[in-house]
Amino acid sequence: MVNFFGPYPIEPFQQPLLAVVEKEIRGDAPGRVFFNGVSWRARMTAIPSKGIKISPGATVQLYARQGLCLLVLAPRRHNEG
Repeated sequence: MVNFFGPYPIEPFQQPLLAVVEKEIRGDAPGRVFFNGVSWRARMTAIPSKGIKISPGATVQLYARQGLCLLVLAPRRHNEG
């Protein structure tokens, strides 16, 4: 039975896909990306993602979909190995 009122399951893509950020995505707030000719709601998933921002115009990798929201890989910080 489908649960229409609970959280949507995360559906991973077979491989990462590329999209362009339209509205800033922050670790604590979703933004928007342009993918396959459509503007989608997108949120970042990283631990921890607080304080990370992705500016409009940046190319990001999408790795999954949750409902009508695309999940974006957080960019690596320069001080990470």
